[in-house]
Amino acid sequence: MERRTVANPMDEPYQKALDAARLRVQGKIRFFRHLGMYLAVNLVLAVVTLALAAWNWWILAPVLAWGMVLALHGAQALGLLSQRRGKEGAS
Repeated sequence: MERRTVANPMDEPYQKALDAARLRVQGKIRFFRHLGMYLAVNLVLAVVTLALAAWNWWILAPVLAWGMVLALHGAQALGLLSQRRGKEGAS
């Protein structure tokens, strides 16, 4: 996608809002890509563990550790965590 420049100074707030919206969408896309990788990798780990016919507790370590990181990523991407704003956004 090409980014248009602001021709009219009155369009600047619109352009800033559009850029912010693009960043939010890109963040959500990255989160869902991360979620897909988490599910795929942990599914493979579970299949390998079950194929060896020996249930080991080691599989819980990557599931829980990566899951916590994924939860934080999701909370940030979906806007559940507050983000610090500069002096312009502070009230």
